[in-house]
Amino acid sequence: MPVRRFRPIVAAVFSAVVLASGAVLARDNGFELSCDAATPAAVTTVPAPFDGIARVLCTRSGHLIVAREGWDWILPGDRPMVVLAADPRAVRPGDDIGHAAHFRVIRSLDGTETGYDSVTERIHAVLPQHAGVPLTGLRGLGLVTADGRRLILWFFHGPRDASGHDLWGMLCGDVTCAYDRETLTGLPFKIKFE
Repeated sequence: MPVRRFRPIVAAVFSAVVLASGAVLARDNGFELSCDAATPAAVTTVPAPFDGIARVLCTRSGHLIVAREGWDWILPGDRPMVVLAADPRAVRPGDDIGHAAHFRVIRSLDGTETGYDSVTERIHAVLPQHAGVPLTGLRGLGLVTADGRRLILWFFHGPRDASGHDLWGMLCGDVTCAYDRETLTGLPFKIKFE
């Protein structure tokens, strides 16, 4: 399914969700590292069709999954820039974790494998005004971090926001989408094309 038609959302990296400004992710500030120098066990590419909206960014704070250029991932309340980190310590940009924090697995999932009920329940709990709106096109990225955590980053079409966007994402553990205040697991976010 082409990315333009699919235009899914994200939800899955139980380890950490980091809110950052665009300046933090800029290559010229020394934060970004070349993924070519990553350990051979590290997966540094996102499979199709998600490669059109997401990419792996190798940084001094570990590997991150971020929106591809041209896309924005936005938390409720229009808080910008959702970043999914391979290591919870990535929330402390002063740490120099580098390539040690990476994803061992990044694979494409469809909604039939697991999670539809959990994702639906969670999005309707967070956005009760849209409780009757079905989620469609549920697909995800199955992730395994270097330290063995299993996560799913879900993408789907869901409730339309005020500006007409209906693409959403949400990070979940491999079994549940329960909300976790520390990692922001279970918190849906909007995906918009700039």
